[in-house]
Amino acid sequence: MKKTIAPLLLVFILLQTSCSMFQRDPVYIAAEHGQPISVPEDLDRPDESSALNIPQGGDEKIAPAQNSEPPRVVSEVLANKGKRQDVAYLQLRNQILKLHVKVNQQSTINNMMHAISSASMDPEGTIDAQGQVTVAFEYNSAEKKKKGFFSKVFSSDSDDANPIETVIFEVRKLSDSSSVVVVLDDAGGLRSDAIAESALSALIPGLKEKL
Repeated sequence: MKKTIAPLLLVFILLQTSCSMFQRDPVYIAAEHGQPISVPEDLDRPDESSALNIPQGGDEKIAPAQNSEPPRVVSEVLANKGKRQDVAYLQLRNQILKLHVKVNQQSTINNMMHAISSASMDPEGTIDAQGQVTVAFEYNSAEKKKKGFFSKVFSSDSDDANPIETVIFEVRKLSDSSSVVVVLDDAGGLRSDAIAESALSALIPGLKEKL
């Protein structure tokens, strides 16, 4: 019986190892800037003076990423966290991450504490008159989800513990019938990193229950 189990165990370990070894990052991760296209001497370059007009920015400023892990791509955000026809969905546009809610600002404010509680977040007080509230929550990093078989087997309990992150939510008026929830940094700028995405995503189920 032992002679039969040993080869089977060896095959199982090899299969698990090969699965983690052949996981590759998406092609765009290794993308690099290439050389500009060369124009022959007997030809003129096109006029590129007005090829890209960058509009002036508004009052919103984008905060620098406070975490080394980048936000996920837009398609994954919309695919996994909600669609535009949903009552609450994430949108990443112009590198600004927002949680769109299809009710007015006051209704969203009224339902925020329920959504925070449903997401097992720890608020520091209640939401204020400006629609802001600071919360602490366990951040489940995407890097931990990518652990291979042996990394999971030999990791300690302390390695598996999720770090506690603190974020500031703010509910803003978008129109008379809709609003957005954003994450602020300490200077009042907008956060659009992976931690902000995780925090906003966690609010969606609780908001949908009340809307």
